[in-house]
Amino acid sequence: MKKRFAALLLIAGLVSSLSSFTTPFGGEGFQIYIDNKLVVERFGPKMSEVQTLKLEEFAPNAKLTVKYWHCNQVGKDRAITLKDADQKVLKQYKYKDATEKLSAMNCNLYDIALLQKSTKLINLYYASDEAPQGRLLVTIDVNRALAKK
Repeated sequence: MKKRFAALLLIAGLVSSLSSFTTPFGGEGFQIYIDNKLVVERFGPKMSEVQTLKLEEFAPNAKLTVKYWHCNQVGKDRAITLKDADQKVLKQYKYKDATEKLSAMNCNLYDIALLQKSTKLINLYYASDEAPQGRLLVTIDVNRALAKK
């Protein structure tokens, strides 16, 4: 009887501890880089937390790179859209269908900073056939963004 009770207690403890390490369903997530330096990373339930990325100084040829994961699928008909606070489209980048599960999408940071004439905050959205409604990834603060000479 004591052995059964001990075994049940051990199983209950094991199940309890394993359930505290659950992973979200799917495998959706993204990373944003500036010149190969990771600046934003979100996966699973954390994807709804939108971070503001403040641009200060950067090289004139600096690149902003977005890498997006789609639950073990390759992205098709991919686009990065930059919108102002009123959801007006400022610029849209279209990309070829991905050939791998993770395929980088690059934008010139200087082009994004030039949009500061019309707005201070720029919302960066990702959309594809797999996510046609689009997803807000990050808000970019371009208030004082300057390209280094």
